[in-house]
Amino acid sequence: MGTVLTNPFELNFGGLAARNAENIKEAETTSGLLSSETRTTSCNSLYPNTQVEIYEQTRVHPNPYNNSNLTVTCEGYSYPDNPGSGARNCGTRYEVMGLNGNVKGTGNPLNIPTSDFQGDIFTQGFKQYYSSLVDARMVRDAEVAHWNVFRSESGCKDSNALNYSPGASTGNCPCESAEPVWIQGQNQTNNPQLQSVAERPGDCSCLMPPTNLDGQGYLVEEWEYVGTPWNPPEYQPNPPYSRLIDQWKWKRNDSKSVLPQSGEDDILYAIAKPGWKATGLNPPQEFIVKKTLSPQSWDKYRLTTATGFVKIGCLDNTAMNYDSEATIDSQDCKYCTDSDENATIFNQDTQKCECLAGYSLQSGVFSTKCKKGVAKSGSNNGNNSKDKKEEEGMSIGTLMAGIAGITVLGLTVLGLSGGKSNE
Repeated sequence: MGTVLTNPFELNFGGLAARNAENIKEAETTSGLLSSETRTTSCNSLYPNTQVEIYEQTRVHPNPYNNSNLTVTCEGYSYPDNPGSGARNCGTRYEVMGLNGNVKGTGNPLNIPTSDFQGDIFTQGFKQYYSSLVDARMVRDAEVAHWNVFRSESGCKDSNALNYSPGASTGNCPCESAEPVWIQGQNQTNNPQLQSVAERPGDCSCLMPPTNLDGQGYLVEEWEYVGTPWNPPEYQPNPPYSRLIDQWKWKRNDSKSVLPQSGEDDILYAIAKPGWKATGLNPPQEFIVKKTLSPQSWDKYRLTTATGFVKIGCLDNTAMNYDSEATIDSQDCKYCTDSDENATIFNQDTQKCECLAGYSLQSGVFSTKCKKGVAKSGSNNGNNSKDKKEEEGMSIGTLMAGIAGITVLGLTVLGLSGGKSNE
């Protein structure tokens, strides 16, 4: 019996297949940066100008024609299949690289729903890959938007200003890269929402508190979340307040305001010093404060100032509390006749009450009132000179009558004495 030899062609084919498989294993994957797909975070982001990139990774199939003599197919996992039958785990996938390396679109912190993806998602350990370039772009943009939220907006860095923002940037970023917007019907967790605006230089000047107030003040209000209104007129009327669950309102901020009469509900009185009232109010000036780099640390305020102030007081110059500087009647004039029925008007020159005819102002231990009689030295009785002369005339006549009576009485006594002697 002869020795059966293996077909040389078969031996060569098997060895070639094995060598091809090994060669493919060594150079099966190619990776390259898609430079045109790179995006960067904002210049005022917590991590400014950070690049978020997309890499294209391709694994060449070692058996594109499904040759049965090749037992080695694609090495590794997490690749889409090339055309052909069987699970060969080969093809092209995309990887998004961000601040912390590989970006997981469906994982924390992006948490993109899987229903938003058009292609397949491959998870390999702590990494995630995508079969669709469209999906990779979506993950890339979400990564950029995430880090752009944590940013410092250009603003006032003066701690003395009303719009002082500890989270404001000091660099050369535009002042207005985004604007916070508060929406009625959204709770405080979802407000404010950033509204993108054109990247352009803006006015970053500080809003300083009003000065030279001379005792007057101003009002600062804060835009605050109040929740569901329970007052029927606010809750049940026509839109936008019908079915409004989450409501925002302006509320006084005492720490930022100057309110000489803080207990007054009326702004015209609250911002004025006692005895004064604002003549009108200027349109409120809104301003934004960024406390920290946190996304929800935006606060909105508004400043209200007065167009002018006027003094309130008694406008009747015959009253005891007449105010010559007042321009608005206080309706609380006090008169001399309120406590003294014999008095008349209040003399603004002497600062004393005047009395009716025949009465004079006499000071007692506890009060000063108009009484009949001669006024004490230095007192103002308000009587005329004719009354004084009449009183003096009456006193001299009475004296002369007394002297005449005494004389007659003396003569009578003498006469009686002489008569007795003659007898």
